[in-house]
Amino acid sequence: MKKLINKFLYSKYSELVSLSFTIPAVLFIILYKYFFNTIEKNMILSFYDEYSTTFIGASASIFGISLAALSVFISVIYKPAIPKMIENNLLEVFLFPFLINIILWAIVSFLSIFTLFVNFSPIIACITTYKSIYFTFFIYFICVSFIYTISLAIHVIKTTIISFSGKSASK
Repeated sequence: MKKLINKFLYSKYSELVSLSFTIPAVLFIILYKYFFNTIEKNMILSFYDEYSTTFIGASASIFGISLAALSVFISVIYKPAIPKMIENNLLEVFLFPFLINIILWAIVSFLSIFTLFVNFSPIIACITTYKSIYFTFFIYFICVSFIYTISLAIHVIKTTIISFSGKSASK
């Protein structure tokens, strides 16, 4: 796994990760210092009540769409290139951005599911509202997942256009 991560970090996909994770991290450090730690417990609990089911549905849907996009992208665009990619150990690097996207949306789903139990357990309510840390991570993962999904979609569209223009030029 370490070799796969290193191969990915030095590939053309690394810009997706750097932009998707660092920009929200800097933003959320600033927001936490000046805004999130001043939010009242009742506001956080009402946010969880109102939006946790929405985030569960959205993250599960995007999780499924990411899996479908991965399968369509491989079968339509790179079907003839798959054997060469396997030979050169490039298929893992190619699939890694989709894996990250799926993992991010799975994390958002689990964080959302955890917030559903706020009303049933005072311990969970305490964990999810303590100094707004859980709330900050929850919003951070939603933003990172959203930005990363958009970046990945843009990359897939660019690659598709390049692939189709290469096929039409070779004919």
